[in-house]
Amino acid sequence: ALGGSIGLMFTIANTISVSTYTVGFAESLLDLLQDAVPDWAGIVVHDCQVAGCRNNDVRIIGTPTLVLFLVIAFAGMDWVTRVQKALLVLLILAQIDMFSGSFIDIPWGSGYVNIDNGTFGHISQSMRHANGFTGWSADTANTN
Repeated sequence: ALGGSIGLMFTIANTISVSTYTVGFAESLLDLLQDAVPDWAGIVVHDCQVAGCRNNDVRIIGTPTLVLFLVIAFAGMDWVTRVQKALLVLLILAQIDMFSGSFIDIPWGSGYVNIDNGTFGHISQSMRHANGFTGWSADTANTN
């Protein structure tokens, strides 16, 4: 009887965690689209100015995401284990990229969206430094 009650608690906890992770993914994807795509105004409600008007956008992104989770769950644990190994490799590569990118100061800059006119362009190294993005450097550590 004790194992069943513990399993029930884990089932409820997993249900809540999947739903919150899905909503968080949809919200962050909407924020990313708003920052990265010029003139992005949402999927359903355009020019959202009040809280709660992006709820349908979150549902539109979250529903296919949950369907994908359902397909993965029906595929079985063997397939899920293989996917997790590939995701682990991707996460490790992303951390290596983030760590190495904080030390490397490339001269041609990174792509950013200009908020004022919605254009996409590259920011030069001197402009990044003027905005305070210097990466890890002894000069910055000394100054601070």
